[in-house]
Amino acid sequence: MQKLSLIAAVVALSSMVIMAQTPSVISAHPDFSGVWKWEAKGASPRELAVTHGTERIEFVESFEFEKKPFSNTTILFTDKRGEKNILRIPNSDFDSEVTSRTYWRKDKLIRSSTYSTPVETGAERFLIHHSDVETYSLSKDGNILTVERVSRVATPFSDNLPPSMGKRVFVRKQ
Repeated sequence: MQKLSLIAAVVALSSMVIMAQTPSVISAHPDFSGVWKWEAKGASPRELAVTHGTERIEFVESFEFEKKPFSNTTILFTDKRGEKNILRIPNSDFDSEVTSRTYWRKDKLIRSSTYSTPVETGAERFLIHHSDVETYSLSKDGNILTVERVSRVATPFSDNLPPSMGKRVFVRKQ
């Protein structure tokens, strides 16, 4: 009888520990859902609509290019399974396939991607190969979404160029 009581106590205690941990596991990562606005001096304003699921996040970035609406949709899976998306390039007849892998590092979403873009110089056409790492983070109040990018490029002329870095700060639309 004593063994049965001990087993029941262990099961009950284990259940309480699991239940106590479940909410923190579920809410361990920020939720990027919402509509965000980015404005930079001299650039066309952009809107970013984010639908955030458990392991799937969809980004739809919209803006105007030459007074015409333009958008790109990117779907990421946060479990490192990898994804392929199409990057539409304004004023180009070439779309790039972006191969990436996405995962969480604590409260930041990390996306490592590779893709190529064409460049024409007179009669020559060649590809520039891109290797990017993007880091998505949300402010403590949930109203600022920051996207930082480190980008490396390789061209037929040089594959040892220094990385470029960029940062875009989106503000949640009310």
